[in-house]
Amino acid sequence: MYICNSCGSTISNKGIYIKPYNEREVEPSGFVGLFLFKLIMKQLEKYFIGKGQVKGFMFAQLKKTKYGYIYRVNDDGRIYYETFEHKENTRYNCVSLPSNKSFGVWAWTFKTLDGAINKLDEIDIMGEAREMAKEVFNA
Repeated sequence: MYICNSCGSTISNKGIYIKPYNEREVEPSGFVGLFLFKLIMKQLEKYFIGKGQVKGFMFAQLKKTKYGYIYRVNDDGRIYYETFEHKENTRYNCVSLPSNKSFGVWAWTFKTLDGAINKLDEIDIMGEAREMAKEVFNA
């Protein structure tokens, strides 16, 4: 565990970023009091070069909503669009990118940006409906 002396932010050995939830209390002796910590979910990069199954592909985030994403993919000059749902991986404390087996389930590929936008609109509508259903059944 690594702790920043100036702000109290912490990085665990597993690379999980943690920041203080409240102001730290410093006693007159200089002892730093107890912290309440809030885990910070690692978000997706706006631009990145793929690894593994998509090695060398260039990805650029075009749109992000509460429920999903659109990325433009450049595969050696071939441009297409990937739309996928927002999925949080609580084990690794990060937002997940889709793998090959995710396509057709919670991720889709489109030749046109219009098709990708339409699918993201659909994902957002379904996400809102799920949230409303949770409110109704948890009330």
